[in-house]
Amino acid sequence: MNSLTLQFFHALLAMTFGVTTAYAQAPYPDRTIELVVPQPAGGVNDLPARLLADKLQKRYGQPVIVVNKPGAGGNIGAQAVARAKPDGYSLLLNGSGMVFNAALGTTPFKFPQDVSVIAKVADFPSVVTIRAEIPATTVGEFAKWTQQNPGKANFGSAGVGSGGHVFGSAFMKETGATMTHIPFVGGPAAVNGMLSGDIAMFIAPMGLVKAYIDSGKLRALAVTSDRRLPALSSVPTMAEAGYPKFVAGQWFGVFGPAGMPAAIAEKLNRDIGEILTDSNINQELARAGIIVATEDPSSFRKKIEEEVVYWTKMVKETGVRKD
Repeated sequence: MNSLTLQFFHALLAMTFGVTTAYAQAPYPDRTIELVVPQPAGGVNDLPARLLADKLQKRYGQPVIVVNKPGAGGNIGAQAVARAKPDGYSLLLNGSGMVFNAALGTTPFKFPQDVSVIAKVADFPSVVTIRAEIPATTVGEFAKWTQQNPGKANFGSAGVGSGGHVFGSAFMKETGATMTHIPFVGGPAAVNGMLSGDIAMFIAPMGLVKAYIDSGKLRALAVTSDRRLPALSSVPTMAEAGYPKFVAGQWFGVFGPAGMPAAIAEKLNRDIGEILTDSNINQELARAGIIVATEDPSSFRKKIEEEVVYWTKMVKETGVRKD
């Protein structure tokens, strides 16, 4: 190699290295971020997703758009993000449904192994809710009523394999209640099923039933969280009702593909955490029955892993099936 050729080769290397370094050091984000919600527009995930997207867009000066990708119990949208390039431009806002899908064996990828756990956003407590005319004011009384009224005792859910389905099956195992599962297309339809007398119980997200509990049309027997809810302060937890093994908390979180650069994941976690300190966001979510709750990503991942193990065991014991 002559000196002229060698000089050209060195110059080419320098140019290539410079371009590569500039690309690697480009500030994040420098283009549009997609925040995928694996449910239809208007669903309960939409509110936290759109609040976060709006605040992140203002903070970053780049478009942050919510993309609804429903289908297959949330698996279509979740899979799209899990298989996306891990560069921070394809994110997922999803809830505990991913745990139930993993427990049921329907997730088309490994959860949570195939995602980056970025930030916990909120807790989404549920309420053991029955029709007001049923003569039961405690969980124990209701369990006995179901045994004495087999033709009337049933529970609803937002669909086969949904949280309400799994929770209802676990409820029967822990309390001795005997009921038939009636699936509906979505939570609001299940609530209407209670109001119309078609079902006796629905372990429902608080935001769906709070107004009917307040009006006396429905009765809250217990909350599924590990502590009482300020909005339903007189309603005991399942542990206080005498069933400490019943654990049925739900949550929302932000995820990305596995292998995301640590710096980007940490930036998103930090920025989302700061956004969630906004009292206006807290109040708006609270009106929908969603309680802001942040958590360190490593402890959040550990909690998710424990939940997958717990609900996989519960699915086997109760015989819940997706189909």
